Amino acid sequence: MGDAGKTARRFSLDRVEVADLLLDFEAYGWVYRVEFAGAGGWTLTEGGRMENERQLADELEQSGSAAAVAHAHTTFLPLNARFARRYLDISPHALPDVQRRLAQLWLLDLATAALRVRLRKPALASERAFREAFAELANADLALSLPLNAAGALFSLGVEDEQALVGRLGALTRAEQLVEAHDEDWFRNPRAIEQLRAEASLPPVVQADPERTQRSLALTQKRLEQLLR
Repeated sequence: MGDAGKTARRFSLDRVEVADLLLDFEAYGWVYRVEFAGAGGWTLTEGGRMENERQLADELEQSGSAAAVAHAHTTFLPLNARFARRYLDISPHALPDVQRRLAQLWLLDLATAALRVRLRKPALASERAFREAFAELANADLALSLPLNAAGALFSLGVEDEQALVGRLGALTRAEQLVEAHDEDWFRNPRAIEQLRAEASLPPVVQADPERTQRSLALTQKRLEQLLR
């Protein structure tokens, strides 16, 4: 969420031109203006999000930058025992503790990503609802006791929060699929690398399948339990 000035500064654009475009996008039904937590700005509608995803897919395909999505497949490599021993020089004795610490960071990252998603609805309702939800959820999910006025300072919400959370969950599923198809040291298998290169040339999937996301969530929970015990 941001006003015309903030958006123009972020992307080095002319403020007047950005303001005019936002009004045009509002007429198209792609954005609308909201006010909460003492601040106001523009945010995407569901139709605007779909249009943005379509434009992103076209841009990635036309520019060839879709290769960047391949980086997501390496997210969980440090948790791969063979990768950790071979490339990070971690001894077998130290490996369980290193993996446990990495899993703790992974859990914290997932918890904060989920918190942002859960705060979106109260944030759009009112400033009071946002602050109260922030204090309640931070205490319940992160075991943090924080004042109400810390809400906007510590957590900046964005229209991409839902996609970011689903992406974090889906990355583990993809990593597990690579292990099943090419063994635990898939990162050394030329066929696996070629497969990832071929996938990187395709436009990304811009809609998440609910059943697949639930399976990814279950797999993530199981993997975390194994690493944190």
